[in-house]
Amino acid sequence: RNLGITWVDITNNIPSGVSHIVNGISASGQHVWAATEGGVYYTPSGEAVPASGVPWNDRTPTVPSGVTLTNWTDVEIDPADLNTVYVLMDDITNSGVYMHKTTDRGLTWDNTEVA
Repeated sequence: RNLGITWVDITNNIPSGVSHIVNGISASGQHVWAATEGGVYYTPSGEAVPASGVPWNDRTPTVPSGVTLTNWTDVEIDPADLNTVYVLMDDITNSGVYMHKTTDRGLTWDNTEVA
């Protein structure tokens, strides 16, 4: 809000660990997503930046069979359709990368191995 001069803690109920990216978009409403070491989280905050105390919803996709150690590294929101979101997952177990896509704000996901 003020070019980074001051910061507000918005982690609320996100489990501790590394957050790789927080991405938000504003159209008719605000939607903020976070890709973290432990999962993918979403909040329909109603603000460009969620206020302290606004809960996050765990929208972590189901990982493919055989994958036991993951790292969620990127999240992108389709500016033309706020229901469509893409996340990248590093498959640390098998040294692969998966892209997951949702068209319903993370209620269901499709995944594709990309590397």
